[in-house]
Amino acid sequence: MDFFFDARARIASVIALSSLSALVGFGRMEPVAARPPQPSPWQLAAAPVPSDWQRLQGEGVAIALPSHFLGGNPQTELEVIAAQLATAIPDAEQRLTSIRGNLESFALVAFDSQLDETGFLTNLNIATDTVPTDLTTEELLAATAEALAEQSEIVASELVEVNAETSGRLLTRSLVANVQQLFYLFVQNGRLYVVVYSASRDAFEQQLPIFEQSIQTFEF
Repeated sequence: MDFFFDARARIASVIALSSLSALVGFGRMEPVAARPPQPSPWQLAAAPVPSDWQRLQGEGVAIALPSHFLGGNPQTELEVIAAQLATAIPDAEQRLTSIRGNLESFALVAFDSQLDETGFLTNLNIATDTVPTDLTTEELLAATAEALAEQSEIVASELVEVNAETSGRLLTRSLVANVQQLFYLFVQNGRLYVVVYSASRDAFEQQLPIFEQSIQTFEF
């Protein structure tokens, strides 16, 4: 068996889930020039967490976000999350269908308590799956970028250091929806964690500093 291609299939499945298409507003985007991948890890600038942020606990993971974000562990708190989501969007139950059908793949789900000006709900989710232990983060990053490239422009693909952990970082712009996304990939003991921040193209640049600050608080 070719473990790399087996892992690629797993990654594609995780990415499809973690994109949370149910929470994505639609609108076509023009392609942008891809930024060349950088071969060496670079250190993200750590930032202090503001006192008004909160730490959300997921299934084996935790992360901090501004206090106006809602969410938690979908494996144990799904009905609470559904009620929270219903306060922000009218079709909350419909948008939770993919999560209900794949609970074991979601470690954490979070979203802004209000829609942005375009009607998009800024959100974060953390998907997880097992991968062969001999795969490197660089190989997983390449396989994930390939899985995403069919429907997204890969703006950046690089290795980074997050709190002394090597991570794969992807920045994408959808070709089929009104969304930009920031992905971080972590591997721990044969398990892949995919942290995905999503915002509308109009709000993404404003949200990006928050996303980058949030990832510095990620724990697993």
